[in-house]
Amino acid sequence: MNLRGSLSKLLKNGSIFYREKAQQFDHNPVIREAWSLLAQDMDLQTSGLKGLPASFWREIQVLHPELMNEVRSCLASVPGKNKDGAASLQDVLNRSLSCEEPIILRVFVPVIRKLRASGTGHALDFYVIVKAHVTHLNELVRAYCGDPLSIQRAGALLESFEKEVQRPEIVQAEAPRKSSRSARGAGRPRRKATTRPLKPSRKRAATRIRSISKPMMRKIRLTSRRVRR
Repeated sequence: MNLRGSLSKLLKNGSIFYREKAQQFDHNPVIREAWSLLAQDMDLQTSGLKGLPASFWREIQVLHPELMNEVRSCLASVPGKNKDGAASLQDVLNRSLSCEEPIILRVFVPVIRKLRASGTGHALDFYVIVKAHVTHLNELVRAYCGDPLSIQRAGALLESFEKEVQRPEIVQAEAPRKSSRSARGAGRPRRKATTRPLKPSRKRAATRIRSISKPMMRKIRLTSRRVRR
């Protein structure tokens, strides 16, 4: 399964989880509506991702190969069907925060950054959908959790989301590729340069022989003179 299919499955499981919580707390209409609203947010996120072109998914999977592992990890953390049925409201809210934090910060933040860098109109739409979802979760925790640490945790999630989304998309430059000729020659050991002794040419040898045959002293020409008496 590719990144798009895995992310759609993750959002579908999250929507099912929140709808089950709405049924679990059916006796309280306010809390039930809050869980139902979170499930609707997940459905909107799924619809927003389906509208993205296939080229976007190919590019982001190349630029962020770690997203696939993050989505798989989030899938494993989402509770299955009919689990946590007897848990208290505070426990369920903490479990929701544990599931939402990696999805929001490690998956949706890179997606929104890439959408903004691509210059498409989907960036703002998806950003608004995700921010509304995090805001709804934050309001639910602040109103009904009663745990100061959980309230602080929910507020930190919203603040971190805003901060991380505003950061620019950083793309690592690829190293320059070597040519095929240099790549083939890189594995071969270089040959040592051998200096061959210079052979004397025939012209030099003949000159040397002629120079040896010359006498060391010049011939002295003797002239005969008449002797006076």
